Amino acid sequence: MAATVAMTTTSAYADYWDATSRLPAYLANASDGNGTVAANVTVTETYVTSAYGGGLVPAYGLVEFVFVSSILGILILMTIVGNVFVIAAIILEKNLQSVANHLILSLAVADLLVAALVMPLSAVYEVTKTWFLGRQICNMWTSLDVLCCTASILHLVIISLDRYWAITSIDYIHRRTPKRIGLMIVMVWVISAAISIAPLFGWRDPETAHASDTCLISQDIGYTFFSTFGAFYIPMVVMLSVYYKIYRAAKSRIRKKPGGRAKMQLPPPSTVGAVQTEATTMTHLNNERKAAKTLAIITGSFLLCWLPFFILEVVKPFCHDCFQGLDAMVSVLLWLGYFNSLLNPVIYTIFSPDFRNAFHKILLGRYRKKYYPH
Repeated sequence: MAATVAMTTTSAYADYWDATSRLPAYLANASDGNGTVAANVTVTETYVTSAYGGGLVPAYGLVEFVFVSSILGILILMTIVGNVFVIAAIILEKNLQSVANHLILSLAVADLLVAALVMPLSAVYEVTKTWFLGRQICNMWTSLDVLCCTASILHLVIISLDRYWAITSIDYIHRRTPKRIGLMIVMVWVISAAISIAPLFGWRDPETAHASDTCLISQDIGYTFFSTFGAFYIPMVVMLSVYYKIYRAAKSRIRKKPGGRAKMQLPPPSTVGAVQTEATTMTHLNNERKAAKTLAIITGSFLLCWLPFFILEVVKPFCHDCFQGLDAMVSVLLWLGYFNSLLNPVIYTIFSPDFRNAFHKILLGRYRKKYYPH
């Protein structure tokens, strides 16, 4: 149903909205000569330029705008809070202050940056259906998007390698030094930066480089393959290979007893010291196996969240018009990927008793009482 509305704005803003197809062209000509527009306009539906296919797509109505904005706002807030809790838990809880958890801490920082720097602008872009912040901010935002999301994914790779080495090599726990873990973290961020900044040095297609009302990651075919394989497909293959090896290693260490309980196959102890060593080793392997199980669940959620989006990213440069009219699907796949940054702290809460206890203490303010007794 058409609705008659009274609208007051400046001619400059009217020209802007006309340029982005958000208001009818006659609104720009409704000036009274003093730079003010006062017009009764009958509006049936407004349209914006589609980022996929070059056509026009309906803009959100008021109800849809409020609904989508609320959902995305809640998702951003939950992602920020969840990852802040992970960071705080590792910093405050002594049981979590192991060298291995430095990788979890860095992963939480990457996910927090996704939520704080990338998702808010993506939400604005989603609900307005047009980009109005200029090319420089667009280039900065897309680079941060690739940087933070790639870093989050690559952290899962080095965490899986760390768990594999811990399970297959008993001596690795002694070689797992802060310096070694720090070098792994630096390597992750350097690789992520190399993938993210390439378009800033000209590796982009002319269409996205000069578009005024859209903001997309470079659609250059060469860069698309470079970024998608470097940020997702190669890490995916590495993680799946590592977890297959972890499964094989765990299976080779366990034999079934007649009662059905599993027992680690370890050499029979001959001294009291050997008994203690065996107990320590079994505890270590148990902890590492639990950690590997949690990380396997995290990796599975990562695949479910990011695989559809990266399939889309590979297909898009070859068939740009295939996605005309499918903007909603493209948005869902993108935000499904962002959703992975929320799932990581949720999985820790569910499957890690140490993290769960630390979160509980944070909520009850026990750390505040410990560090600030008065």
